[in-house]
Amino acid sequence: MKILHPFLFFSIKYAGGTSDLMFKIAKAQYKKGLKPIILSGNYMFDNELREKLPDVEFIILNSYFNKLGFSIMPGLWRALNKELSDVDVVHMHTFRTFQNVLIYFFCRLKKIPYVIDAHGAVPYYSEKLLLKKFFDLVIGRRMLNNASALIGETEVGKQEYLSIDPSLSQDRLPILSPPFDTDEFLSLPKKGLFRSKFNIDENLKVISFLGRINEIKGNDFLIEGFAQLLKKRDDVFLVLIGGDDGHMDFCKSLVKRSLNLSCIILPFASMASEWQYSSDSIESSLFTR
Repeated sequence: MKILHPFLFFSIKYAGGTSDLMFKIAKAQYKKGLKPIILSGNYMFDNELREKLPDVEFIILNSYFNKLGFSIMPGLWRALNKELSDVDVVHMHTFRTFQNVLIYFFCRLKKIPYVIDAHGAVPYYSEKLLLKKFFDLVIGRRMLNNASALIGETEVGKQEYLSIDPSLSQDRLPILSPPFDTDEFLSLPKKGLFRSKFNIDENLKVISFLGRINEIKGNDFLIEGFAQLLKKRDDVFLVLIGGDDGHMDFCKSLVKRSLNLSCIILPFASMASEWQYSSDSIESSLFTR
């Protein structure tokens, strides 16, 4: 079975969790004897990550206007017709993109079933609000209604689809939690290495966040909650680990301005070399009294 995974980017360093999830799914599908195909733009493409999927087919297209927030691949339709007419299933990642619109029409034309995993991109929020509503009015709701399944990673994700169209069938709204790549745990670091490297007392309870430092992740609520916890006990330590996706400076200022906490910013690579990560662009923040 051939399964197409189209997404704008193939780079965990640049695009975060969606690229990471696509990487893990493709790896697992190949192990199960399936034939995953990853279709991606060339902007910020991570060749090192690709080399970790040596047996997976890749289709890489020129992508334009990425810095403006619009990743357009003019060669997509030709590539779909030339190389992907025999695909069995399409697994769309995210939702409102130029690529997904073309892929939607391609699937309808070729009668190929498709599923959508929006990865939290369904809600309107405030960014590009009118553009998102226009998209849904013109094509978005049709894409949702004609999908074989709309994958929600939590109950919240499921409700986000229903907020766009309450008439969506519950039978097509499965909840599938993101998978773990168990290969990452075959070689574990020595116990206590992280604490010793950063002089964290072994009696402290470490609370950690691992993910993009983005407003939608609620890091500010975590920091505020941690500050309240410190009023009741002093044996806790908070660690935020992840790439700065526009919210790190706010978190730093929140810590310094109103919570009377100290904040140490460290390159993620120096923290996690034993875990075989190497992105110097990722930062971590250690918060304590």
